Amino acid sequence: MKSSNIKRGNPYPLGATLMEDGVNFAVYSENAESINIDLFEECSSDPVESIQLKEQDGYV
Repeated sequence: MKSSNIKRGNPYPLGATLMEDGVNFAVYSENAESINIDLFEECSSDPVESIQLKEQDGYV
């Protein structure tokens, strides 16, 4: 699997937001301690990378 440069992002706006230096992912959940973001190449059913995101700001 590929390895991306991961750094702390912004809690808002929610969803995937294209930024100058990459993509910011913000997901809301009252119950999750972490989530996984799976990244896919076009026309592939297998993820090229799975990134674990932990709660950083409230429920985001």
